[in-house]
Amino acid sequence: MRFTCDGRDATTIYFDLHERTLRYEVYFLPTPPKNLLELYEFLLRRNHGMYGARFSLGPEGDVYLVGRVALEHLSVEELDRIIGVLYELTERWFQAVVRIAYGPA
Repeated sequence: MRFTCDGRDATTIYFDLHERTLRYEVYFLPTPPKNLLELYEFLLRRNHGMYGARFSLGPEGDVYLVGRVALEHLSVEELDRIIGVLYELTERWFQAVVRIAYGPA
């Protein structure tokens, strides 16, 4: 699923259906070239209060938003909430993360 954002052209949510869970992720940012410690601290502090998704580092250091829901709890309303959470987190944090990782524009 793809949606447009104010801070970036578009964001894609990838869904991966497993036997008992639905995993979802958003590719958030490529591996940052600088300020890694500051960026990782920022992301971890955001994780502490987030619900439904969390920031994660991929195998090559790229930043993702990820989450998982048990299929027994999956409904149309829950899927709508997941999409809303991912949209809201992207809108809220993308520009701040880019400023930390790449410096001011």
